[in-house]
Amino acid sequence: MNIYEMEQEYLRLSELFETLEDMKAAGEDVKDFQAETVQYFVQLKGNLFEKIESIAKLICNLEAQQAAQDAEVLRLKEKSKRIEKKVAYLKENLIRPALEMLDGKKAVGSLFTVSLRRSESVEILDEIAIPEEYKKTKIILTINKVGVKQGIKAGKKIDGAKIVENQSVQIK
Repeated sequence: MNIYEMEQEYLRLSELFETLEDMKAAGEDVKDFQAETVQYFVQLKGNLFEKIESIAKLICNLEAQQAAQDAEVLRLKEKSKRIEKKVAYLKENLIRPALEMLDGKKAVGSLFTVSLRRSESVEILDEIAIPEEYKKTKIILTINKVGVKQGIKAGKKIDGAKIVENQSVQIK
């Protein structure tokens, strides 16, 4: 089998897995389709170890794409924050003083009408001094899974929890 044929087969396999994920997301029963996809993978020509290595290469490529996209998301968020700060600066240090010189009048242009708008907000000076009737209590429940695991391993019976042994694929 030449490289082009292998690439086409693995592209087909990738498409099958994407279809499988779409079916799962739609809540469809995927048992039969998943079995057919795995059967297709096993029937591909070539050594099983070569197949596994090819899929590992695909996984590493996808992980690299994900890492690059995550880095790009962070970069764009930082850029967005810088733009937000610039907008706030321009409003407060250029437009506000200019409008105040107009004694509260609107600045009407061909594209925009710019004016000052009155609004109200509450500034809390001392949270403790605020009466209880104006306070909300948030209760956040979290489970200490490490503690639960240690308790079970120490021989305690903890209702609602058990230790499950998992296996995960590791690619080095």
